[in-house]
Amino acid sequence: MKTSLATLGLWILGISLCRAQGFVNLDFESANVKGYAVGSSSVPTVAALPGWTASFSQPGLGTANTSQICYDTLSLGGAMIVINDATAGGRMAPIQGNYSVLLVGGSYQTSSSISQTGLIPIGTTTLLVSSSGLLTGQFIVSVGGQSINMIPQQSFANYSIYGGDISIFAGQIAQLSLTALPPANGFYENNLVLDNLQFSSAPVPEPGTLAFLVVGGLLGVWRWKRS
Repeated sequence: MKTSLATLGLWILGISLCRAQGFVNLDFESANVKGYAVGSSSVPTVAALPGWTASFSQPGLGTANTSQICYDTLSLGGAMIVINDATAGGRMAPIQGNYSVLLVGGSYQTSSSISQTGLIPIGTTTLLVSSSGLLTGQFIVSVGGQSINMIPQQSFANYSIYGGDISIFAGQIAQLSLTALPPANGFYENNLVLDNLQFSSAPVPEPGTLAFLVVGGLLGVWRWKRS
């Protein structure tokens, strides 16, 4: 009897996982802004960010979802959520592909967030995020309501790749959220460009390990040049 119940439980779990939706549009390339003018502040969230929910949070007022976001728009200090294409140019241009998302934490201590609930693939160890704004430190990645420690992995000319250990969520349905916090230290606003989120089975090197690998690589190059 116990064996039958256990088998039934595994069967039900298997069906639930099969029916659970995986995460979608992690590279933001599904954006549909056709017909909307550059600089528009009224693009439906479902069109600009399919699969994602957009929201703003403010102390004392809580969190509210927004049904519309902006397209290639620059903030003048207020919190914003923007879908950017090559028209944006400069530091706000897409990191990869045709589109990136710009989150702006702004005045009145307002944070901006995008979130999505889905199935974390079985075997996942690391969440990778490409960003051009994490160095401000005013950014939070959370999975299942738990903040993830994002560690620099690689740096390029206009963005960096960060990785965080989410192995405890592998095979689970959880909410993934990315938040730009309000500006600090006298900054006018906190701009954060995001792109190319990935679930990886490779472990995240700890900061000490990363430093060791860098030093080891430099020593290797030095010895090669001397030989």
